[in-house]
Amino acid sequence: MYSKLSILFLLIVIVSCSDDDPTSNIQDFNGWVKIETGSRPYVISSHFIDYSFGRVCGDSSLIATTTDGGKNWSEQRHPELQQFYNIHNYDMNNSILCGVNIYRTVDGGANWMKVWDNPGDFSVSGLAVSSRNYAWAVCGDKILYSTNSGGIWQENETFPDDIYVNDIAFADGLHGMVSSAYGQVIITHDGGASWDVVEIDELDNYQKIAFPDQYHAFIISNPKDIIRTSDGGQTWETIQVSTEATLLGICFTDKDHGWVCGHNGAVYYTEDSGTTWTLQETDTDFVLLDIFAIDSENLVISSEFGMILRTSTGGREEIN
Repeated sequence: MYSKLSILFLLIVIVSCSDDDPTSNIQDFNGWVKIETGSRPYVISSHFIDYSFGRVCGDSSLIATTTDGGKNWSEQRHPELQQFYNIHNYDMNNSILCGVNIYRTVDGGANWMKVWDNPGDFSVSGLAVSSRNYAWAVCGDKILYSTNSGGIWQENETFPDDIYVNDIAFADGLHGMVSSAYGQVIITHDGGASWDVVEIDELDNYQKIAFPDQYHAFIISNPKDIIRTSDGGQTWETIQVSTEATLLGICFTDKDHGWVCGHNGAVYYTEDSGTTWTLQETDTDFVLLDIFAIDSENLVISSEFGMILRTSTGGREEIN
């Protein structure tokens, strides 16, 4: 028989353990749930390292951090006024931020150091991290890479000249893919040592890439279409996703399961590698700019007016 003192001690231990448990901040987001970050600028990109800790970046030099899954946000404004297009968190202290230039923090966002000073007119439009040490970025007709977690950046000299690019993605340390503004996809199978140019349709402006494994990739092409490959990028086919919404963001967690988002609050989901798509309910008509997957059920969408959408059910509205 436990005494009242023993029961009180057990309750204190349980509460203390739950406070230290990193999963204690996990929330249930049935379907897509709107969350205000407390800011008004557009949220253009997000990156979460787990269910609780994440950062977003966007218009008007916006940087915001949450440690509780989005319930509360700490907002920063970078002193150099610009749009930030991509962010990646290695952990709570170390992150890379891309806008006109590339910045890095090693102290949890208290300071952002400029680690690549852009000599041209284009912004850094794409960011990919292929390992703890290697990171890649695209800017105009340049491919940049870092071998020390974003601390120092240099230009990849083997990338073909005069190809203007929009996005970059790596499936692993060797297999990478770049989308171009003139109907080309540029592919590496050796970690950027060499690149192959695949000509597809010069009238298409290829945008965001999802590259879940070395064989399967998906790229937003025309405003309502994607192109896909199942042979590492040698051949491609066009898939129509929407007849109404312009597509802006894309994410696949494996070769079969993926999401795209875009104008008018549209989110489409596939579970057959993009052959068929289902429109998911979001209860918003905002522009949805990008989508990031923590895992196959937990995803985050960046939106306008300081809003994100979160789900812990893969976007499906489940009956409890």
